[in-house]
Amino acid sequence: MTSNKRPLVTLIVVPREKFSCTFDSLDSIIAHTKGPYELIYVDGRSPKPVRDGIAKRCTDNGFDHVRVERFLPTNVARNIGLKRARGKYIAFVENDVVVSPGWLEALVDCAEETGATVTGPLICEGRPIHSIIHCAGGVCGIKSKPDEQGKIQRHLYELLAEQKKRVDKVPLERKQTELAEFHCMMIRKDYLDEVGGLDPNVLNTREHVDFCISVMHKGGTVWLEPKSIVTYLFDTSLMHYDVPFFMYRWGDNSERSSLLYLKDKWNLTIDRMLQKRLDSIGKRRRHFMIVPFIKSLTGGKGGKRFNKALVEGSVLVDRGINRLLFAWNDRKPITIVGGESNHSGAAGMAQK
Repeated sequence: MTSNKRPLVTLIVVPREKFSCTFDSLDSIIAHTKGPYELIYVDGRSPKPVRDGIAKRCTDNGFDHVRVERFLPTNVARNIGLKRARGKYIAFVENDVVVSPGWLEALVDCAEETGATVTGPLICEGRPIHSIIHCAGGVCGIKSKPDEQGKIQRHLYELLAEQKKRVDKVPLERKQTELAEFHCMMIRKDYLDEVGGLDPNVLNTREHVDFCISVMHKGGTVWLEPKSIVTYLFDTSLMHYDVPFFMYRWGDNSERSSLLYLKDKWNLTIDRMLQKRLDSIGKRRRHFMIVPFIKSLTGGKGGKRFNKALVEGSVLVDRGINRLLFAWNDRKPITIVGGESNHSGAAGMAQK
């Protein structure tokens, strides 16, 4: 059944840092999202079994599968989907997020009743799903204060509310807040059209902080709707086919470029926190890739000094591979090789 009506909501699903949670995420959306609705899946060079599984689910459910044969920064991927979106609201979902029944309807109700520019769900983390809070709104912004010489110092701040607490132990209600995260975030499309989409220069870190600050600077509002619950499948495990994309997402060039771009964009001071972030570039690859690999290689034997030497040597190799990966990937043009519009099946959620 084909609908030519403008959908109320367009879901845009993008890869975050790996591919091994793809089907858990997409299957949960199919099972727990009522509507109907429009979904655009932006697929940046997933491996063939994952690509084929995405394609089948998209065909079976009338979704758009937009395939690009290179890895994509998340904001770039979101903007690709946004160009094809028709909804009044755009719900961005990352491919390692699973949703709960009624999640989208609750977000829409909140946006319609409050006029929110941005509506965020209660975001949980890990397994068992929907049990430990990752983000229940929060605060973010730019603080300005003079130093001892009277020179104005500008600092970016962010604090997630209720993080690591159990959902059943924290009473939550709908409220205006300052922070939502791109794990799952719904935004009015007219606002995105007005500002020209998401900033493509923020490649891999603090995208949500940058966006929420921009919304508030323009007089928009951010709301938390805890009746909508989703879970970010955070864990330390990577499948072998996740490694190249994980290396790209958390690449040295992307992280350094993003941090320095945000510094210039918001006229920030290089304070202790920002310097710490710059000094710790590559930490995620070390923690999630290199250390687990060395542990599996040595079986925990060899002594602390020996294992530390292996880790430090592997870090040097990793940095070289990371530079080569960036040079190889970013030479490829961003060319869409799939994704003809298919507004049928689950597409719709037509406005009244």
